[in-house]
Amino acid sequence: MDGETTVRVVLPFTLPAEPLPARPVRYLQPGQLIAGRYRILSLVGRGGMGVVYRAQDEQLNVCVALKVIRPEIAAKRRTVERFRQELRLARQVTHRNAVRIHDIGQDGDLLFLTMDYVDGRSLRTLLDEEGPLPAEQAVEIARQLAMALDAAHQEGIIHRDIKPANILMTDAGRAYITDFGVARSLHDPGLTRTG
Repeated sequence: MDGETTVRVVLPFTLPAEPLPARPVRYLQPGQLIAGRYRILSLVGRGGMGVVYRAQDEQLNVCVALKVIRPEIAAKRRTVERFRQELRLARQVTHRNAVRIHDIGQDGDLLFLTMDYVDGRSLRTLLDEEGPLPAEQAVEIARQLAMALDAAHQEGIIHRDIKPANILMTDAGRAYITDFGVARSLHDPGLTRTG
């Protein structure tokens, strides 16, 4: 066809040509071993993109968050590329207030990411449970987030989805930015566009 270019994407694993229909999420059970490495400890939360578990990395003997991508989303090639981008971009950001992503992997039909486990709750949950925060606490959270975003911007990365659900809070008051899923590098066109 005139003006069209065919691009072939080579993945390290095989995906179906057509997206799978929506189907119920299969929950992992405590004790289950994923990819011969990650032992599921507990369910942490659910979101639009998938389910997050606390898991033990048995090779490194550390606790990680394991984010399993919903099957109908993981079956879309564009989504797989998005999560590769999330991993690539997020690994460039090194700051004490940004959650580090470790790896992207697959176990059978499960596509997953592993990242630092933060023992806490989302800022959204904190606000829902406690209401408006005292000014001093809000300013301290904003300061921490600004420093993490500055570190990302110095790497040419814009998060593009800062919201209370993507901020994790520890009981000690430390804030972490997470979910660089729609982040985009200033140097690359990326997968998301304005509008």
